[in-house]
Amino acid sequence: MTQNSPEVDPKDAAAIAAYNEALLNFTTELNRLHIAFGAPSYATLVNASARPKLTKAGINEALSGKRLPSVETLLEFVRVVSNPQPPPDDSPTYWARPELATPWRNRWQDVKLLQRQAQDPWKRLRTAVQDTLDQTRNEAETIRTLAGEEAKRTIEQARLDADEWRKAQKAETELLEAKLEDLRRDLIAAQTEVAQVRAEAESTVAELLALAKAQVRADAEAMISASEQYVAQVRADAERSAAELLAQAKSDAEALINAVKQQADEQSAPKGTWTRGYTFKR
Repeated sequence: MTQNSPEVDPKDAAAIAAYNEALLNFTTELNRLHIAFGAPSYATLVNASARPKLTKAGINEALSGKRLPSVETLLEFVRVVSNPQPPPDDSPTYWARPELATPWRNRWQDVKLLQRQAQDPWKRLRTAVQDTLDQTRNEAETIRTLAGEEAKRTIEQARLDADEWRKAQKAETELLEAKLEDLRRDLIAAQTEVAQVRAEAESTVAELLALAKAQVRADAEAMISASEQYVAQVRADAERSAAELLAQAKSDAEALINAVKQQADEQSAPKGTWTRGYTFKR
């Protein structure tokens, strides 16, 4: 939106500036007058006024420069500010002192003239300002309309994009669910296969254990049989050795008995000597 300052004629601007400056100077001097007489309160001035009756709001507007007072209000203000006493009831007129009233009337006339000269420029300026405001308002309304249409298009596009996004998300979700279902089936199949492998492994282990037990039993029985045979062999060898030793001992005993007998016989015979091997020598 383009913002154009209202076009003001230089003469109009000069007339308005001259009035504003004159009103400012007028207000400044009016405040000086008020201060010069001790700056009496607004209530005191209101109570001392008669024709016209002053008001606090009117005094404030005159001293602040918001508005140029009427000449009657000005002269009454000049009168009561220089003598803040209520006029006597029988006084026909309440004019201010001439040495104050005359110069203030002249000042007011000068400002009033400038005010009249600035009235038409002020009207033209207000018209220009109003035209600018109307143009700005129309441009703002146009921009608001365009912005509303653009917002509608943006919202509609966003709605379409959201629908497309939802469709894409739905398709992606369905694809993921299908993949999950495949994974679930694969997991069930794997669990089934693992259970089958476990059962086969348990069966194989049971068979191996049975075979191992049978083999161990057979080996144990063979070892026991071999041990029994060995024990029998050892017993037989022991018995044979014992028999041989017994036979030998018996033989040795018989030989010894025979030798003893022979010795005994020889002792009863002529004496001689016994030699080793149980022989007797004469």
